[in-house]
Amino acid sequence: MNTILPMLLCAVAFVGLLIFFAQFFGRLIVSYKITDSSVEVRLFGFIPESKTQLKDIVEVRKVSFSELLPWRNPKSVGWFRLGNRLWADGVLIRRSRGIFRTFVISPDKPDEFVEEVNLRLTASHSP
Repeated sequence: MNTILPMLLCAVAFVGLLIFFAQFFGRLIVSYKITDSSVEVRLFGFIPESKTQLKDIVEVRKVSFSELLPWRNPKSVGWFRLGNRLWADGVLIRRSRGIFRTFVISPDKPDEFVEEVNLRLTASHSP
């Protein structure tokens, strides 16, 4: 009986450390890049994990953290999360094709990220 409490405390401390590192150091592992033709999710800044062509993007918008919570927004259950932080506003990207058509990323400045993607989208669709 005396060994259960220390094991439980260690497990809680371990989970707490994981959450801390995910929140504050996740951006060192997962980053985002906007190119002239795509939005890329990268590991360690140079390994492409996911690439979405601008021509496939249907919608890009900022979503608040509360919008990502399933009990506040049941639609968010189907959104694939490629975020680098647990608690942050994100950018929702909806595509016209692919397995995961809607996914959420969490760049440092979501408003600027959305604006830049929309500028690239406008430029790519103009003749």
